[in-house]
Amino acid sequence: MASQPGTAGGGSIDFGRAFAFYFEDPDWLKKTLIGGGLYLAGTIGLVLLLAGLLLYAMVAGYAMRVMQRAYAGDPRPLPEWEDYGGLMRDGFKLVLLSLGYAAIFFALPALVIVVITVIASASHSDALSGLMALVVVLMQLLAMLLGLGYLIYAPSAVARMTLYQRLGAGFEFKENLALIKRNPANYGIALLIIVVTHVVSQVGVILCCVGLFATSFWSFCVSAWVLGEVVRRDPLIGQPLAPAPAPTPGL
Repeated sequence: MASQPGTAGGGSIDFGRAFAFYFEDPDWLKKTLIGGGLYLAGTIGLVLLLAGLLLYAMVAGYAMRVMQRAYAGDPRPLPEWEDYGGLMRDGFKLVLLSLGYAAIFFALPALVIVVITVIASASHSDALSGLMALVVVLMQLLAMLLGLGYLIYAPSAVARMTLYQRLGAGFEFKENLALIKRNPANYGIALLIIVVTHVVSQVGVILCCVGLFATSFWSFCVSAWVLGEVVRRDPLIGQPLAPAPAPTPGL
């Protein structure tokens, strides 16, 4: 179905619709079975690493398409499962973005902790070992704070990278933070919905674990939709409202 314009640059996110739009699609079950199956295969394929990464990227690319269609105001934001190569290519941007931020936020604290632990193990001074242990605890606390900050910040980076279809847009710290500052209420609602859907998705464990992958795929799509809504209602980006641009090759 073609995208239909909606209200842009204002308004509040409909909390209830975040949990309703998915099931309004007449083919939601078919799309869920395909997406959940790919998610399951991707997770199993992580043992083979490369195969798992390719399949995971495909699912990530699908979620990015959901976000683009939500931004465009499409009342049926779940796309058909087609153009698998394009989905995989787009999804790799999300994979690279995640790896990049993992290095930025967590690599340095982890390296410092490893170095300090090695020095403390080799030291025969109780005073030095005690000081090193204190530093390790402080670095672990710093890593936890960075992790919390990353969880709050990351959705804005993903949203802008998906909207502009440039990997570099995801690393534009100033612009990503500006998106949050312009939309504090809607961004807060989006974070809440993302957390809620993640928690709800875990009930798939009850369905002998296999259901976890279908509910995880659902969580991906809902999170993507709500981020598309955040951008669509942004007073700067959301005006004028236009359909999301077609995917372009490359990063």
